[in-house]
Amino acid sequence: STSEIIFKRDVTIINMVYNYGDRLKFTGISEKYSTIKIDIPIEDKTITFNFIPCSDMDNNNYSIVEIGSQVWMAENLKATKYNNGKDIDYPGNNIDYWNNNTSGAYAWSNTDKNIYGALYNWYAVNSGNLCPTGWHVPNSEEWTTLREYLGGPDVAGKKIKETGNSHWTPINNRTTNE
Repeated sequence: STSEIIFKRDVTIINMVYNYGDRLKFTGISEKYSTIKIDIPIEDKTITFNFIPCSDMDNNNYSIVEIGSQVWMAENLKATKYNNGKDIDYPGNNIDYWNNNTSGAYAWSNTDKNIYGALYNWYAVNSGNLCPTGWHVPNSEEWTTLREYLGGPDVAGKKIKETGNSHWTPINNRTTNE
């Protein structure tokens, strides 16, 4: 017997009106993966999305974003397990545990973990198993590449920070999220 594989492809063309210099954000979603692209178009073009899996052991799926030649998670990590399935210690608000332990641990930085993600101590970050499989904590060279692509240390942070004051203090007035 022969089995037939059927591929579903939904081609949607949306004509958009924009002004020169407008910054457009595109989010492509395919099943459980999503990719974000930012573009400042100067002519008609096709936007192509690469869907790269980025899922942790808690089954959280993270959006990704392509910036220059690099691919980054577009969300804060909220994993409670290492990528080998082992639980990351959760001491709650026990500050002594954070100050005195030498094993990986996490805490929630805010009540909405879906927005703010978790805070991880150095031992969790340095374990090599914190990020989803196939992903890693960026090294200094990768941060430098990102910073330089975005225009240097004076403007890079403003370009990758969310606009508005929903999640930042009111001094967040020069950010572009471009």
